[in-house]
Amino acid sequence: MPVPVLLTQAEPELVVWYGWQVILVDLAAMTGVVLAGVRDDSRWLPPSLALAAVGPAGLHFLHGRPASAGRSVAFRLGAVCGGAFAGGLIGLLVPVRGAMFSSASAALYGGAIGAGLGYLGAASLDATELSPLRPSRRVSGDSWASAQRGLDELQVGPTTPRLVRLTFGF
Repeated sequence: MPVPVLLTQAEPELVVWYGWQVILVDLAAMTGVVLAGVRDDSRWLPPSLALAAVGPAGLHFLHGRPASAGRSVAFRLGAVCGGAFAGGLIGLLVPVRGAMFSSASAALYGGAIGAGLGYLGAASLDATELSPLRPSRRVSGDSWASAQRGLDELQVGPTTPRLVRLTFGF
């Protein structure tokens, strides 16, 4: 006679997401870049670009995730450089009839647009994929019940519930 097996639902994981902090750093950096362009004031550009490049990586490092910090910098630099190259190449190779600028200017504008799109893609990836903290232990029993009562928490997941909590501190 086979031994009956009791199937139980897996215990939920506690997942802390700090991607909103990464998004705020990216918004601050892009605000500085836009201000530099709109005001024609290049003083805003270097600190804004530095914040865009290493600010989110600093957040990952402060959250104790140095590997995510390295990936963040690599994704951002790779996406911006790749986007700038692709956009510049498209701007150089695709003729625009009646354009009021030369092919070199088209390549420059295309590179800037490609770099911006690459940055948006890398920032999105960074905030969504690199920012959740995975738990080192499972949460069960009383700690799970007390965690469910918090106002800043959200129950997600159809089969294995995970607890997602927005952090407001480090």
